[in-house]
Amino acid sequence: MPAVCQHPERASRASHTVPVEMHAPREAPGPIAIQAFGPVPREDVDFLTDVIRDVFGTLADVLPALPLSTEHLDADRGQYDADRLLDLLFHRMPDGAMRVVGVIDADMYAQGRTFVFGYAHLRDGMAVYSLARLREEWYGREVDVDLLRARCYR
Repeated sequence: MPAVCQHPERASRASHTVPVEMHAPREAPGPIAIQAFGPVPREDVDFLTDVIRDVFGTLADVLPALPLSTEHLDADRGQYDADRLLDLLFHRMPDGAMRVVGVIDADMYAQGRTFVFGYAHLRDGMAVYSLARLREEWYGREVDVDLLRARCYR
């Protein structure tokens, strides 16, 4: 069964990554907001909008990117604090949005952990994930866009 928000006039960038059985069986009650922290490549944000449409059956509301502030950076670790980024998201949830997802193209951590790929407050409907360690380049390997997309989907 195709996703309800699938646009027949353009193929989803996520369609080859997201298994069809994971597509939404019905439309979700509201949009999911996407909040980029700092510079995040447009193609990565576009892919996330497709995943949201395919998996959750709703549209994405892409918010203007917020600059990365050094107040959210632990300079000794060279990582951004995921809890502090979630605090920012709490105040950025647009009216009518079902959830808000933050995305950052830098490394991040949570208290008690060396690093995190993603971090969420499920009760509050917000999450943030980092592209940094999902990229093969992080590990000194060649760029692999398909692998990055598969990791982002998960």
